[in-house]
Amino acid sequence: MIRFEFFVAFLTAGLMSLLATPLVMRLALRVGAVDKPNPRKVHSTPIPRIGGVAIGISFLVAIWAGQWLHTLIPVYQDDGHNWILTSIAIILVLALGVWDDIRPLKPGPKFLIQLSIASLVYVAGFKIMTLDFPLLDASIDLGMFAYPATLLWIVGVTNALNLIDGLDGLASGVGLIVSLTVVAIASHSGDLHSAALAIILAGAIAGFLRFNFHPARIFLGDSGSLFLGFALAILALESWTVRTKAFTMLFPIVALGLPIIDTGLAMLRRLLRTMLPSETRPQYSAMSTFRSMFAPDRSHIHHQILARGVSHRNAVLILYAISVTLGISAYAMSVNDSQVGRILLILVAIAILVGIHQLRYEELPIHRNGILLRFYHSFYEWPLMQRSLFQSTVDIIFMTLAYLGAHSLTNTTLVAGMPLFEGAHAPVIMILLIQLSIFWLTGLYRETTRQMGIGDALRVIRSVLFAVIATVFGSLLLFREMPQVTFTIVNFFFLLSLVLTSRFSYSLLTYWLNRDFTGKKRAVIYSANTFGLAVLQFLLESRQFDVVPVGFLDDDPALEGKSLNGYPVYGGHWRLERIIKELGLDVVILPEHTLGKEQLSRLQRISRLYGLEIRKVQIALEHIPLESGTARPAAHLVAQQRS
Repeated sequence: MIRFEFFVAFLTAGLMSLLATPLVMRLALRVGAVDKPNPRKVHSTPIPRIGGVAIGISFLVAIWAGQWLHTLIPVYQDDGHNWILTSIAIILVLALGVWDDIRPLKPGPKFLIQLSIASLVYVAGFKIMTLDFPLLDASIDLGMFAYPATLLWIVGVTNALNLIDGLDGLASGVGLIVSLTVVAIASHSGDLHSAALAIILAGAIAGFLRFNFHPARIFLGDSGSLFLGFALAILALESWTVRTKAFTMLFPIVALGLPIIDTGLAMLRRLLRTMLPSETRPQYSAMSTFRSMFAPDRSHIHHQILARGVSHRNAVLILYAISVTLGISAYAMSVNDSQVGRILLILVAIAILVGIHQLRYEELPIHRNGILLRFYHSFYEWPLMQRSLFQSTVDIIFMTLAYLGAHSLTNTTLVAGMPLFEGAHAPVIMILLIQLSIFWLTGLYRETTRQMGIGDALRVIRSVLFAVIATVFGSLLLFREMPQVTFTIVNFFFLLSLVLTSRFSYSLLTYWLNRDFTGKKRAVIYSANTFGLAVLQFLLESRQFDVVPVGFLDDDPALEGKSLNGYPVYGGHWRLERIIKELGLDVVILPEHTLGKEQLSRLQRISRLYGLEIRKVQIALEHIPLESGTARPAAHLVAQQRS
């Protein structure tokens, strides 16, 4: 239960902030700390921007007052942390922000200063010693990595608040919500010290928010956003070290979810943007790609909401609601047992993924925008990918996984009562040696994985079948024991699925991604037969054409409503007008044979009426004349595209 003294502390800090903010506004105008409009900003007039000074002064004065009233509010306590050093670090961050507001610093030096100040906090006793994984009921002792993990947390949260400071009152409002969340969680667990600090910070933010909410009369500036992020990061570390519950690490992460998600999304988006396939996009080097992750843009979460037509004020209120929801979720995790906490965490994760999907970022749907295919293409270009040694290493992993999968599903092993991995004669070792030998002997590693067909699939099936049969006979010879039939069958299908998927992954991914290629003309193929299938495959695997197939036309009434290779057969030429209206069709691709007069005449009439393109594909065997001699002419396959 929150003590009455906390309300006094909240009101005291809030009153100080209310009185200090107008004075800071005048000071900002005098020293030139003014935020001028630019294309990335949403305001149109110059506004003072050292609002963090008002919050910082109110916060520190209220803390010192709380120390004077130590019996009422335990602000400082002997808990193993050096609070004098911590106060110095907080003042240094505030000073860094003020300097940056008046004379902007370059990102590199500012980042190094932040690391140095965060190191003071680490020396003061705030450390992340373990990482918990509640879903796995496990934890990792960081040991020597505690220092970089602590610095990553402090600097990351500090800059996360800075990144969301793009709308009036957004960063300060989110900071207020997170502070109140910390108050609730700390009070419930009896950590009055963290609760006292958080309630004082919340009061200082609330007083400032009166002037910062839309339309803002003063901005946080770097002085405010860096100060708030730094203070909240330390409060999170304080709760980390005081409580020992398994979900302790997740409380501050979930409570700070909005700025953390926005920061992570920004870095991921900027990285993926360098991978978007575009002829006009410049080639990025490794260093420029890294730098692009930190380059400013207008695609943060609040920008995306504004782009949907939401007003400035409503966008801020929506983000407040999201932050409140995350705060309530963090509190619910703190007051319930681990099982309920896991369920809540999964629900929160699902809600976050759905929300990110609604933002409609161009870079994130890598399964549609060509990024995944581009990465896979470059991955397949590596010389290592074409080497048999690499492919056999991957197959060894698949063989092990198939064995373990069959074991877990059937609750049996190849040899009853024998350990899986212990000793040189363990069943898994024997399986790997036999199956890998069969793969080599059947020529599986002489195949290319770039273009796989039916013949290649049959060879894979044959190799896997022979490998499993050889495993059965190997078990009889070495262990005098016949494997169970169920185990053998499941092992075969597991191994076959893994090997087939790996061999066909390139072709499958190319087929899947090229089905929805934006920016191209939509085409139907006028032939649902072997020729039409060949044209479809050629168009899907080639990027040099400006069309993307959407289905087939065929005059055979029996084929209407069916599908070929996953693409629908819409019917004959009599369905063409309806298809143009429904699908926005641009092109009809004609087969090699000549259409009848009636079909061709109708097709030309519809083409003129709707502006439809007609293209013809021909495949022919042509004789190449020889310069001399009487040798037989060679057969040459020619594929032509005519508009």
